[in-house]
Amino acid sequence: MTTDDHLKILQDLWYNIQRVGYTALKKEHVPIILEHGSPREVAALIVNGFEEPRKHSDSTVITIKKAEKIAEKYSKFEDYQLAIIVGNMCANMEPVLKHVRLEYINSVMVALNFLKGFIERQNVERLLSGVYSIMPESKKPQMDRLLDEYNESCKISNNISVENDIDITVLNENGRLTVSNSSDISEKWKSLCQEVSRKGSLYKTYIKAVNRWLLDSNFIICAPTDMIKIINSVTEDFVWNGVPYEYTARYLKDKAESGISITREERNRAVFPDYNTIPIYNEVEDLVNANIKNTISRDYRI
Repeated sequence: MTTDDHLKILQDLWYNIQRVGYTALKKEHVPIILEHGSPREVAALIVNGFEEPRKHSDSTVITIKKAEKIAEKYSKFEDYQLAIIVGNMCANMEPVLKHVRLEYINSVMVALNFLKGFIERQNVERLLSGVYSIMPESKKPQMDRLLDEYNESCKISNNISVENDIDITVLNENGRLTVSNSSDISEKWKSLCQEVSRKGSLYKTYIKAVNRWLLDSNFIICAPTDMIKIINSVTEDFVWNGVPYEYTARYLKDKAESGISITREERNRAVFPDYNTIPIYNEVEDLVNANIKNTISRDYRI
């Protein structure tokens, strides 16, 4: 192979590492990196050939002896030192990124769990209202007992779980079946969606700050694989199944753009935020950037 062939292999390798992390690196890449790679690329070899696979309990591409020999040879190069420091900085930031991601996911699941319970009660109320309307008058008193049994089953069922601070039940109010505490439910739903928006904004801000810094400084080949995967699939797991369209903020946006009037009830209901339109926190982004630079400056003594 010619030098150009080797450089093309390296170019493809770094592109693939930026997509999938350490799994793109194979043993046949090692001699090519050591012969044609820059000190920064050799540092990426240490990260992806030894440190990352070991962290993931996978087979390393280079041995610990090989890694130590490479480190000893290249430690005099500033770009190698800086790349290793950046890799360590990213490794320390990775748990923070995972944490804000999980916080966002958790806030969504709490909100949707609450909505699930409420919609379940609405569906039962509509079903039983239909049954109640055709029941003989002599049988209608049995509905109260049926409602009591249903409401009690909701409290103990693993399939229907809601926030405990609001008691959502189906009631018989003078012959009309209804879901209890409708105004409290509406306020709770809005509050939970506001929390989703806050957690989503924090997650989105960290993603933007870390991704921009790694791309601008061209150090992403030294970032941890899990961090790379999160950055490359920001919302991959965010297909929130079961969110009725009319409960989403997108519903209001679409109606407004179509020139259709929006009722107060719709405005109170359609508040589940779309990740793509959640704003970022500029102040937090500045803090993350400053933390990255301060960490590198402290470790690198620059």
